[in-house]
Amino acid sequence: MRKISMMLATTLLAGTGLATVGAAPAQADPTGTSGWDNGPGGERYVAFGDSFVSGPGIQPMRSGICERSRKNFPTLVAQRLGVTDFTDASCGGARTEHYWAPQVRDTGENPPQLDALDADTTLVTLGTMGGNDVGLVGMAQNCILGDCAGTPDDAHHQAIDALAPVYRDLIDEVRQRAPKAELVAVGYGTYVPPTSCSALFGVTPAEAVYLQGLIDHMSDVIGAVAEEKGVAFADMRTIPGAGDHTVCAAPDQQWIRAINTYDDGAPMHPSTAGMKAMAGEVLRTIQEARGTQRALAGAADSLQVRAHCLGKAKAKRLKVRIRNGNGLVDRAVVRIGKQRVGVATSRPWQATPKVSAIKPRNRDGRIRVQVTLARDGATKVATIARPAPRCVGR
Repeated sequence: MRKISMMLATTLLAGTGLATVGAAPAQADPTGTSGWDNGPGGERYVAFGDSFVSGPGIQPMRSGICERSRKNFPTLVAQRLGVTDFTDASCGGARTEHYWAPQVRDTGENPPQLDALDADTTLVTLGTMGGNDVGLVGMAQNCILGDCAGTPDDAHHQAIDALAPVYRDLIDEVRQRAPKAELVAVGYGTYVPPTSCSALFGVTPAEAVYLQGLIDHMSDVIGAVAEEKGVAFADMRTIPGAGDHTVCAAPDQQWIRAINTYDDGAPMHPSTAGMKAMAGEVLRTIQEARGTQRALAGAADSLQVRAHCLGKAKAKRLKVRIRNGNGLVDRAVVRIGKQRVGVATSRPWQATPKVSAIKPRNRDGRIRVQVTLARDGATKVATIARPAPRCVGR
């Protein structure tokens, strides 16, 4: 028979896939989270996620009910950044509802993952999360036990699309609870090649394409919401060589395990090497985002506004010109009092409104220019106030 036996599949996959593994019982962690706290100040990092984050089966494991590895990617990121405070709130089997609600397991309860945040948090990684919501665990089992190929608009794909508003709400909630935090959304990776191999126990190429298509759809939705919300996105599929480290690679080259875990990871979950690759991509994304933020801050500091009057009598105009910005200016809005008198959307960054069109009640003696700076999908708004020239003063 081309498919793995029901008994073997149940033994290997029950409770795993994108959820958790049947490991030896661990002592409950009363806090429900893991990490360290070296005092006030410094970088304060919180990691959310499911078992693709927690790292079941990757030794050594932390105590607690969530099967968190001491070598999972959040721990590696925290170590590389030298953070002062690190909280790993990820948990095997977590669904998006567990951002807000406790996750009850047979051996205890993990608090709502959002409860790990506070006003001092400076960095948050969002996920991976969502695979358990849409039943990817059962889908992986179906591919091994029987047939699983579906269509681009089937119930699984529709369930993935339905997660977009949940991700939006999550980002809004994180920003409310941790207003100083930098956010990085994390996507799922390339786990199954578009072929069959012995490690997949007879999964057909069509089934492999369908399964990876679901995983890609998850990452696409996460990435789209991140872009919409101005959040950095760590796309694990773009890691150079990712396609050479799937479940069908040689055991020492697998970033994702198949059925045989080689005592390192869980079935259809990252290996130690996979966690290292994920950590590297998250760190690259953080460093790129911080480089962008530094560039935007520098551009804001370089901005200059010049304003003077042109013409005479009723033909008189106010010329407002925005200079510098290090090439990152995207839009500029000019206001006199509460009145918007000009908008610049391309070079030269200037506006020349008629003075006669400025309402007397708005002539408070100040010009305010709101400049939007943009780079790599990130934006920053800088507002510059300057005294108005005599022609528009009170």
